[in-house]
Amino acid sequence: MLAPVVAGFVLHPVLHYEPSIVALLGAGLLVAVSTAETSEVLSEVEWPTLAFFAGLFIMIGGLIDTGVIDEVSKALADAIGTNELGGSLTMLGASAVLSGVVDNIPYHVTWWALAL
Repeated sequence: MLAPVVAGFVLHPVLHYEPSIVALLGAGLLVAVSTAETSEVLSEVEWPTLAFFAGLFIMIGGLIDTGVIDEVSKALADAIGTNELGGSLTMLGASAVLSGVVDNIPYHVTWWALAL
């Protein structure tokens, strides 16, 4: 199953399927051919972690759609100006400080959204 899923990831621009669809199809096929009991598998899932990530991506998506991320990134770009070295050093310094205060996963997702 690994080979078709990896091939689907590589060929997703040609096949016009998103990588998430390829991953879900691979997972669905594995569940279909598996002999494991569904209740056993579902009891091993870390539901709070999945709910956290779902909420995180919904929140970041909402901030992108409402324009908050766009405004913050424009303000940062205006503050940095053409000083790329200073901007890079400031971002690295802020990342070092903030990653010690905020959990790394939501922090990384927010920086990723700002970079878009």
